[in-house]
Amino acid sequence: MEDVIIIGGGLSGASLLFACQQQGLSALMVEDNVVGGGGATAHSRGMVRVYDPQPELADYASAGLRFWRDFGADHPELYTPIGLAYFLAPENIEQARRFVERQDNADHGMRLVPAAEIADRCPALHPDYTRDGRMAIWEPQAGHINPRIAARALTDRAQSLGASAIEGVRVRRIRQQSDHLRVETGFGGIRARRVIVATGAAPHLLDQPEAVRTRSIVLSSFSSKSADHPNLCLIDEAQGCYLRPGQTGHFYVGGAKPAESATPEDLAVDPDQAMRQNTGFRKTLLGSDAYDPISVHVGHDGYTEDFLPILRTPSDSAAGAFCGFSGRGAKYIPALAQQMVSGWMERGAL
Repeated sequence: MEDVIIIGGGLSGASLLFACQQQGLSALMVEDNVVGGGGATAHSRGMVRVYDPQPELADYASAGLRFWRDFGADHPELYTPIGLAYFLAPENIEQARRFVERQDNADHGMRLVPAAEIADRCPALHPDYTRDGRMAIWEPQAGHINPRIAARALTDRAQSLGASAIEGVRVRRIRQQSDHLRVETGFGGIRARRVIVATGAAPHLLDQPEAVRTRSIVLSSFSSKSADHPNLCLIDEAQGCYLRPGQTGHFYVGGAKPAESATPEDLAVDPDQAMRQNTGFRKTLLGSDAYDPISVHVGHDGYTEDFLPILRTPSDSAAGAFCGFSGRGAKYIPALAQQMVSGWMERGAL
């Protein structure tokens, strides 16, 4: 019998598997597709940064950036620290200034800077940012990850420590037994002392599945000439849009109004409309028109109304939960998984 079964093989499940195995637990992760192959893990923009207007998420993200710096040192293919500029809505500048000046953020090197400094670093930035006197948080250690590669790398590291992972397992239900929980599949079941649900936008195994809703993630990719290639991650808080560089020659823009539904199967996305919206945001962010649209990439994530994750302690009578992160969770999920597993063990829940 396993100490813990983790249901879900996205970034959340893989992070839990790694954290559990680091603590010496016998851990098994089951995924109904392939590790890293679905939900926000497969489609998130993957930007890693510290500042977030939601204070609790900013604290999570601070630990998350440290994790990615350390883990990325051994996996340069998954973390690209190119720097990020977060252009603030005017009404949030003072709140952001206080956050940047906090002593516990000193090692991140963040600064509040005028748009002109960002334009010097990123010549592709639209000149209106400088003309309008916009202010941005410059995060030199920020960048982006590939969540799919990250989920696989975390799973591989956990397996090297003795954990197990099985792909292609569809879980039907979780049943309480006399002294354990039984995770039932279509052909049998697996026993464990504890179970944790980490299924993102498919929370049907939770006691309150309605707490997590599904929202589309729609990114548009564009090609560029090398001379015009944007070289930083950009976020415009006021416009609700963002840009993430890819390899030289292409980049991604997002911000198109998301579709929302109770389940991923019910999402209705108009790709043409999304491309028009993201093209408009591309024109907002970049000063040149020397870019050509390539494609629209439609995915989905699971989110809560306040964007805070659902974290429930596992017990001998009910599954725990580690989900509802949305695409914004990529920056801090592994660090939070380590924190939660450690806390659950200290309280005797694992």
